[in-house]
Amino acid sequence: MISKLYIIPTYKCNLRCPHCTIYQRTDIQDIDKIIQTAQSLNYGTAILFGGEPLLCKDYPRLIEKIHIQSISTNLLT
Repeated sequence: MISKLYIIPTYKCNLRCPHCTIYQRTDIQDIDKIIQTAQSLNYGTAILFGGEPLLCKDYPRLIEKIHIQSISTNLLT
């Protein structure tokens, strides 16, 4: 069993912290694939992470389809 499953729906970020370059990543996440994969796994805690996960327009669907216990956000969205 996976104790913590970190789900990164987007690398977009609305901050430009000098120590971080994650916002420069251009990877496009497939939300349907994330949902399918998460539903097939045995995990204890699911955490939305990123970039800024609330910048992902589909994050409500992730919360609806996957039992998310925590969202790591910078609270500026």
